[in-house]
Amino acid sequence: MTPVPPPLGPPPRRRPALRRVLVIVAVVLVVCCAGGTAAGYGLFRWYNSAAGPAQAATETFLTRLERGDTAGAYQLLCADERNRLSQAAFTDLVHARPQLRRHKIVGTSVAVVNGTSTALITVDLTRAGEAAERHTVRLVKDGSSWRVCGEPF
Repeated sequence: MTPVPPPLGPPPRRRPALRRVLVIVAVVLVVCCAGGTAAGYGLFRWYNSAAGPAQAATETFLTRLERGDTAGAYQLLCADERNRLSQAAFTDLVHARPQLRRHKIVGTSVAVVNGTSTALITVDLTRAGEAAERHTVRLVKDGSSWRVCGEPF
């Protein structure tokens, strides 16, 4: 028997290897970018859910001090500070320093250590007749509320 020759016709076309590599690289880049974007968005939402309320508590506390509402600011202190300072002692402490005129939050750090949520809020404080000074306000989470703890301002 004679072998049957293969059918005649054009040889099968081969795709260039470079094109194949470029397609694979493009797919990998799209997947990585989409994953990175999703991870960044998730991290942003988590951070804001943790940092936002702590910043809001700091804003409220400092705004009350600026308005001279020491009784309202006292209510935002943590239990340890309220046990250490009476409301009258807190008011005396506030009035012993130049009046707080304005503040600006410049940084936030939130952590959970041994099951206790704490936040460090860095603020620039401007007092009457003084230049701005940088201060760190420490907060602890008490139930669902953030409370100012440590040296309040």
